[in-house]
Amino acid sequence: MKDILRKLMLVLSFVAAVGLAGCDDDDDCETCPTCETTTEEWDATLSGDLTESTTLDASKVYRVKGFVNVEPGVTLTIPAGTKLIGLKGELATLQTLRGDGTKASGQIIAEGTAASPIVFTSAAAEGYRSRGDIGGIVLNGLAKNNVEGGTRTGEGNAASGGGDDDTDNSGTLKYVRVEWGGTVISEGNEINGFSFNSVGSGTTLEHLQSHFIADDGYEWWGGTVSAKYLVSTGVDDDNFDMDNGWTGNFQFAVCIQDPNIGNSGFESSNDDDGSDNTPLTHPTGYNVTLVGAYDGSKEDDGLLLKSNMSGTFKNIIIANFADYGVYFKDDKTASNFMDAAAGDDDKLTLSNIMVYCKGTTESNNTSSIFNPTSKVGTSTVEAIEAELTANTVFGGDPEWAYAYPDDPFEGTVPDLIPTSSEVTSKAAVISAGDFFEATDYIGAFDPNGSNWMSGWTNWDRE
Repeated sequence: MKDILRKLMLVLSFVAAVGLAGCDDDDDCETCPTCETTTEEWDATLSGDLTESTTLDASKVYRVKGFVNVEPGVTLTIPAGTKLIGLKGELATLQTLRGDGTKASGQIIAEGTAASPIVFTSAAAEGYRSRGDIGGIVLNGLAKNNVEGGTRTGEGNAASGGGDDDTDNSGTLKYVRVEWGGTVISEGNEINGFSFNSVGSGTTLEHLQSHFIADDGYEWWGGTVSAKYLVSTGVDDDNFDMDNGWTGNFQFAVCIQDPNIGNSGFESSNDDDGSDNTPLTHPTGYNVTLVGAYDGSKEDDGLLLKSNMSGTFKNIIIANFADYGVYFKDDKTASNFMDAAAGDDDKLTLSNIMVYCKGTTESNNTSSIFNPTSKVGTSTVEAIEAELTANTVFGGDPEWAYAYPDDPFEGTVPDLIPTSSEVTSKAAVISAGDFFEATDYIGAFDPNGSNWMSGWTNWDRE
């Protein structure tokens, strides 16, 4: 019954979107008002439920029409260099469905390369593209979350995720870009660039870019999947959002916000109520560079930590956020930090974080390191601030070639390789493991290395 209702909702959403657009002939842009600025042509169309495993052809352009649901037991293979497009108002979204007890979860195997990334983008002509033109990519899996009953429905009318298989596999995404996505279905109900709903650790996520999205760049709800080499650029909401018991790992993540818009670099919570529901949100992440919008009209923090979240965050550069480098929004989260400082590794560990928030002057505004007005009861503000500034967070200039507040979206990959000696002298040493790569520097880029964003990411504004 739930599946029938879900599919009915998707059909109604699609019909509503197309009806509002005034499209009478979905395949003929000459008769569709929304296509007046569309110059992209396509060779084939993907739509509806994918019930048989399918391999696309990289020489073709594919139109994604509405929700394309990769059913349980089915694999959609997308080779390197493939281009997928969506027309405005059609909710173009690729989605895997979780296993149904008899079949494994649907999978998307999308393995691009730095020279031939896979691109999912708007069909609108250059100069007419905008956030929300298409939806995004949604993976739904069978891993645990902390929602009552164990399953949750995704944002943007997406399908449900959740189960008890933390090693579930929803596929592989490598060198994949989603551009001008985040279709708004209704107020507060949008599709993210990349959505991971209870996705298991058998899934591979590497070298992804979420570009000019009308909602979050990436969001995890529960699950155990890990990810590395993530880029979030020009998104309207949060860049990396972590909720409902996500316990995966991440390494090498970058966000650069539009100077005119954007919320927090990270937003992390256990759930909306700040409950003690398990599994607790507890990601482990190293080597991150967050560049804010300096937009005082929104809640614009580097790390917005709230609602009883926990985790481990090390070797992070936070720059140019309008509010604070680190913001504890509630007493439980602040207490989790102090408990970790006292030796509880299961709580919230923050260390080796460089904050370079200029504020209203050209000099480093060290008062922006930590929010001194957090709602703290069990731990005093003074104790938390002392712990942060003494052992965790420090003000410093990464000394990179990137100069803000210049517009970063003029077609050129920004250089965020730091040259300050502090990015190595004050770094935590990360040992190589099954997932993590060995590093001894703060931020997403090796001071003696290359710019790993070059060649496959997009830095155009329209």
